[in-house]
Amino acid sequence: MILHPAGRGSELRPLVRDTAFFIILTEKSNLMAEDNKIIFSMYRVGKTFPPHRQVLKDISLSFFLGAKIGIIGLNGSGKSTLMKIIAGIEKEYQGEVTFIPGYTVGHLPQDPLLEESRTVREIVEEGVQDIMDVLREYETINNSFGAVSYTHLTLPTKRIV
Repeated sequence: MILHPAGRGSELRPLVRDTAFFIILTEKSNLMAEDNKIIFSMYRVGKTFPPHRQVLKDISLSFFLGAKIGIIGLNGSGKSTLMKIIAGIEKEYQGEVTFIPGYTVGHLPQDPLLEESRTVREIVEEGVQDIMDVLREYETINNSFGAVSYTHLTLPTKRIV
């Protein structure tokens, strides 16, 4: 299914100044019971940066549960602004944004503020700390299998056939 800013059929309409457009692709998942459940909608959303730079104009779309979403557009066309609105980071916009209760949105900024003293791996591991703790426990148990000493055992003196 192709959804675009105008929310119409197959024609594409430019968003602002005839220079940029989005194509939002959604692919319904294989979820059986709830694959047609809409968990997010925005209606006629727009965003203008001072003094008069309009980057989003009348965006209307909805996302199904389990949808895979792609946002495509030229540099400066408002892709990041759209994502910030969806994530709830950008609060000043025109239009309506609705989430079904019980769902959350995560946001990874394009240019995250990272501690320069830490490696990328350390920062990612912090984000999945629960999984890393289980993995370290598994590795500890696994490594302990080779640590058992067998020096107290005696080998048989006769060969048993």
